[in-house]
Amino acid sequence: KTWRVSLETSSSVSELNSFTFITLTPELSYDFIKYDNYVLRGYMGIPIIPFAQNSYDSLFTVNGYGLGLSAGAEMEFKLRKSIGLHLDAGYKFKKLFFNIPESPTSSAKSFNPIFNGASFSLALSYAY
Repeated sequence: KTWRVSLETSSSVSELNSFTFITLTPELSYDFIKYDNYVLRGYMGIPIIPFAQNSYDSLFTVNGYGLGLSAGAEMEFKLRKSIGLHLDAGYKFKKLFFNIPESPTSSAKSFNPIFNGASFSLALSYAY
C-alpha cells in the first residue's frame, strides 16, 4: 500500500459562464502485480475542492467548495535501475456546491454542477 497526493487546478469557460476550482486528492494505491521491471497498481481517492468559483458574465460571481471520488490503474515499467515509464488511466467524479445570491429573476438557491471524466497520462520518473 502507498499513499499519494495530487494537486490540480481546473478551469472551464463557455460563452458567458466560467468555472475555476482547485483540487487536492489524497489516494491510496495497492500493487496488484509486482515484478523486478513491472508493477501494476490500482488506486482510489477522494478529491477535495476547498475553493471553487462560478461566474456568469457580469451578473454574479459565487464561491463554493466540492468533493468527489477517483479511481484508476497505473502500470510502471522500469527501463533502467532508476528510470521508469508510467502509464495511467483513471476516472474522476467531482461535485461542486454553490449558494446562489437572491435575484428577482431566479428562485434558485443553490447550484451543484458535476464534473466527471476519464484521464490518461504518460510519465517518466527518476529514482535517486
